[in-house]
Amino acid sequence: MKKRIRIGITEGAKRRIARHGVRAEEVLTIFEQDYFVKRDGKRYELIGRTRDGRFLALFLEKEKDEFKLITARDATKTEKELYKKKVK
Repeated sequence: MKKRIRIGITEGAKRRIARHGVRAEEVLTIFEQDYFVKRDGKRYELIGRTRDGRFLALFLEKEKDEFKLITARDATKTEKELYKKKVK
C-alpha cells in the first residue's frame, strides 16, 4: 500500500497548469495508479497516467508534510518511456 501524501494546489499553480491544458482534477487522478518519482534536491518530478490514460509530468516541492504543485504538463516521449520502464 502506498503512503498517503498531501498535495497543495494554489491558485497560481492552477493558472500555470492551465497554460499546459491540464486541470487540477486531472493531476489528482495520477495518485490513483502507480507513478514514477525522480528527486532533485527538494524538487520532485512525478510521471504518471491520469484516469483517462493521459501521461503527465508533475513538478512538486516538499514543504514540511505537504507537497506543493509547481506545475504540470504532458509528459515527453522520453518521460513516457521512463514511466513504462520503471512502473510495471
